[in-house]
Amino acid sequence: MLGGAFWVAFLRNAMGAVLVLAVFLLLDRPRVAMKKAVLCYLVFGLLAVGGFSVWYMLDREAYLHFSGIATFPVLGIFCCLMSRGGVYLSLYKIAVGVYLLSVCVCLGIDLSRWGFGGSIWADIVIRFLFISLVLLFIGKRFRKIFFKNIDYLQSEMDLFSIVTLVVSVAIAALAAYWPDEREFSVLRIIRIFVILFMAGTIQYLIFHLHIHLGKEQRLESEKQLMEMNEQLLRRQLEMREKAEQNAEKLRHNVLRRYLLIEESTKNGDRDKVLEYLKQYGEDLECCEEKTVCENRAVNGILAIYEEYARSRDIRMTMEVHMAGEPGFREMDLVALLATILENAIGLCVDSGEAERYIGMSVAFKSHKMVIQCQCTCGMNVSEE
Repeated sequence: MLGGAFWVAFLRNAMGAVLVLAVFLLLDRPRVAMKKAVLCYLVFGLLAVGGFSVWYMLDREAYLHFSGIATFPVLGIFCCLMSRGGVYLSLYKIAVGVYLLSVCVCLGIDLSRWGFGGSIWADIVIRFLFISLVLLFIGKRFRKIFFKNIDYLQSEMDLFSIVTLVVSVAIAALAAYWPDEREFSVLRIIRIFVILFMAGTIQYLIFHLHIHLGKEQRLESEKQLMEMNEQLLRRQLEMREKAEQNAEKLRHNVLRRYLLIEESTKNGDRDKVLEYLKQYGEDLECCEEKTVCENRAVNGILAIYEEYARSRDIRMTMEVHMAGEPGFREMDLVALLATILENAIGLCVDSGEAERYIGMSVAFKSHKMVIQCQCTCGMNVSEE
């Protein structure tokens, strides 16, 4: 590690802590307000740097053997506790920070030995320049790309990918902190940087792989939503055709009753006139649109499927307690209700029962929407 007194070790450790913690914070959404989070990071960073520096002075050999590996759990636990993201995504971010720290150590040590005779201050200046460039790149370019795709990463990160990342970071850390004499040779430098390049390539590929998988999953969901919208359009067309038939029938009945009322009026038959008016009122009530709930989108989809169920001789009852906005996309809610009712009507039709029934209830409970559907079905229904 090019040696040095306590304050030199403290300075090196401080730069390493700044690199890892700053990379994590730039790519993170903290649990607390940003100002408070920065203060917590500063306090923890000072404690960690002080602890590692004291370890360096008390047992330099053990420090050289284990400090690189110890960086990952010490800083990783704190960063995971401070982040409101998923554990896997937090581990990915801390892995990126530790990997960059390993590259920083190798660059500082080997370049200072190669061009500056192993100068301690050359090592520190090289590390400072590298850290500045990395943080500038992350803050100006990579951070925007990361947050643009953070939902994909958070949903797709899994245990296998994290194990792969940890292994790659461990390889990079061993290459940077391997406790040997660090014999200076071109072949050895090339070997170390090939290892670091391969570890960095693994992290880069995993990053883009999960973005690709997330986008593919999103496209699949959009495809399913489009298919459901197509199904809804078919149902609406069917209901529109039936509504047009009912409207034509109503116009015919109105004309016929108008003629009957006119004839009965001429004949002075008051009872017949009242009877025809009553029948006309009943026809108007049948054509009146039923209001299930105040939300227009939900009311529309339930009305469509109620009419569709009635056309299949299925009795349907609904109990909906919902007012205003649902708190998420109405399109998603409509697609969900349509899927449930489509399946329920299909089960009723396939059941072969003479009396078929669907009961639907929608309500809010503890800030969550609860949807319950009961329907007639066959004896041997098994769906995954």
